[in-house]
Amino acid sequence: MKMKQVCEITGLTEKAVRFYIQQDLIKPEIEEGVHRKAYSFTEENVDVLKSIAVLRKAGFSISDIRMMMEEPEQLPSILGERQMLLNMEIQHNQAVESAIERLSPWEKGDFHAIADSLKPIADREEY
Repeated sequence: MKMKQVCEITGLTEKAVRFYIQQDLIKPEIEEGVHRKAYSFTEENVDVLKSIAVLRKAGFSISDIRMMMEEPEQLPSILGERQMLLNMEIQHNQAVESAIERLSPWEKGDFHAIADSLKPIADREEY
């Protein structure tokens, strides 16, 4: 299967597919052409790319995905870390939402007042 078909099937851009190849997450066959090389993808390559796309949209890093593929025994640990990060983000977002709700109508119209009300949250968070 050629790059164009793979992009259509997976919804990924050619740039993304090439990046995943560069990261050694997939290893399609290389066909040397007259002017440049072309990739030939298998159904397995396409399935892996679909899974990578889903995992990336769910917030997993390239290194997480690589570890999931290469060290499946690490899956519980990777999922636990992701869950912990999600919980931290939820708490952070709830604190921001609460601070915004407490703003007076005057403060909601003032850039510096908004920043001042969010500063305690920003100071305690590590992002």
